Amino acid sequence: MPFSRLPGGNFAVQELDYVGSGQEDDYARFRKGAAAVFRYTTNAGDALRGVLDRIQVAAKHGAKAVFIIADGELKVGNYEHPLRNQVLDIPAVYITPEVAAQLGVDPSSFTPSRLPSKKIEMKFEIERGNAVGYNLVGKLRGTKGTRSILIVSNLDGFGKLPDGRIYETAKGSAVAIGLMTDLMDYYQTHRPEYNIIFAMVGSKWTSHEGIRDLIRKINWGTIAYTFDLYALGGKGEFFVTYTDDRQKELALRLSKQAFLNPGDFGNAFSAELSRETARLFLVRDDDTWIDDSLTDRFANVDANNYRKNLEKLKSMIDETIRYDIARTPDYNSVGTAYLDVIRKSVNRMETEYFEIYFENEYSGKLTPDFLRSMDEIYERLLKANYYPSVKQKIKVYYLKDEYDRGRVIDHPGPIRHGGAANGKLLAFSAEGPALGNVAHELNHILIDAKGIGTLENNPLNAFLQEAHG
Repeated sequence: MPFSRLPGGNFAVQELDYVGSGQEDDYARFRKGAAAVFRYTTNAGDALRGVLDRIQVAAKHGAKAVFIIADGELKVGNYEHPLRNQVLDIPAVYITPEVAAQLGVDPSSFTPSRLPSKKIEMKFEIERGNAVGYNLVGKLRGTKGTRSILIVSNLDGFGKLPDGRIYETAKGSAVAIGLMTDLMDYYQTHRPEYNIIFAMVGSKWTSHEGIRDLIRKINWGTIAYTFDLYALGGKGEFFVTYTDDRQKELALRLSKQAFLNPGDFGNAFSAELSRETARLFLVRDDDTWIDDSLTDRFANVDANNYRKNLEKLKSMIDETIRYDIARTPDYNSVGTAYLDVIRKSVNRMETEYFEIYFENEYSGKLTPDFLRSMDEIYERLLKANYYPSVKQKIKVYYLKDEYDRGRVIDHPGPIRHGGAANGKLLAFSAEGPALGNVAHELNHILIDAKGIGTLENNPLNAFLQEAHG
């Protein structure tokens, strides 16, 4: 039986259809409600190789059960490499070529055909339990600021057989974990400008609980870039997949083999990470596919190639930090912007955490020192509010007209004294630049972003936020 996600209960089938290797095109004449019989071996040019993928295609076309002809080496990489731990909708059972011949299958052909009717009854009693998974996360502090590089990889192997044989999955996970520990040692004595967060993530082979838990706890407002180390330990010839076209320039700096992939990540953590960040690179080495997973051992990884992997990762991390620092906002740079809601053109500046829109009267106060202090306040308040996830820069408006101040943040009336914030818009408006006001209004926004005690329709929460500010 494939893996451990078979549904329990009683099942009976009578009609059987042979569907070759179980590709989409093989179901053109499939009878809904029949059992699908397909070969484990795939044909040249077939799009689907994974058994789970082909079982799901059978279920989509109305198959009542699946029989998989074990006519080749059952490679772990082609099935026992689960994407999710949901129970299958239909039973899927391996059968020998001899049993397939008894069902009427021509073993020399991939051509779909209708098989003779044969009553088959099956009963499955399945016991499932829960197990505790772990994430190991460490942070190495950089020499300045709160910006961080996040490096993640899979902590889990494929487990072991009852006879004690272990699937180490070296190139699938263990090499990446080893490289992360060597990177920790290196950066302890070669301290980078940015923090580096190393996340060894468990529970990959179930429902991705580990990476989802990490995503919930990471403060994404401080993550400059994320690296998902997917399969390493090959020749050290990395290729990089980026998920957003805006990251193309850096991706090409990191690897000559850089590819845009906005969504199809297979079983990589990037499937979850890409929902949270666009600054994401999936890193994979060449020559990492292993057909016999029992041979995929750390001891079999070439030591020279391992060192090449390590040096390549160092250069990628260092280049990423240099690239990001070079694009740090210039506190002296001023542009213009048109604000539709008030039908005015105003000045515009950016800091690391803010977009500031202001009229000429306020230019004298928005000095580089003031702007740097705004960013320092932001970093302190992130910690004070337990690191809420803020996915964009905070918009700040300094406008002369009190009604304009209100309109730009969708405030119900004019803003005459001090300022006001709108947590939903991640914006605040004020009568003029003042660091105390920045801290107060920003605090409202970050509390709302954390989801604790929002202002909306709750006088008590409004009072508590004012007191906290």
